[in-house]
Amino acid sequence: MRVIKSYVSAMDKINKILMWLIAILLGVMFLSLLAQVLTRYVVKASLHWTEEAARFAIIWTVFLGVAVATRQKALIAVEVVIQYVPLKVKKTLMIITLIFTGMFMLYLTYLGVNLSMNSANQGSTALGIPMWVPYASVPVGSFLTFLNTLVILFELLFKLEKESELI
Repeated sequence: MRVIKSYVSAMDKINKILMWLIAILLGVMFLSLLAQVLTRYVVKASLHWTEEAARFAIIWTVFLGVAVATRQKALIAVEVVIQYVPLKVKKTLMIITLIFTGMFMLYLTYLGVNLSMNSANQGSTALGIPMWVPYASVPVGSFLTFLNTLVILFELLFKLEKESELI
């Protein structure tokens, strides 16, 4: 039980770091788009790299944000059935859902690693960075989402939260 609580605590710390990283990426996105607008309409010359930098920042923000939102149980879910079933059935359905979600995230991680490896020799058009950098957001975000799915599953199985907070 101590190992599981340590794991949950470690993932919560990782998620705090991810929140800071997401904030930085949103700042990069904002500043690059602001620079694009200012140079285009004030200086009358366009920066060629800003749109690509903003796009890559958005991609990383989405995949890291899904991981954090998973832990916070802030993702959209269809809960019509879950609201009207007894608690025991509710927990069983949630466990099944979490297992399938975890399996899908591991599969997406596998596909993302392959995508990143296959694009290792490609460069981005404007920034000139290797394309594995933006593509790596898929396996990194998917694996972090898997790890956060495990946290929720452990909380559900080992009653680390109150029953009312689980759902």
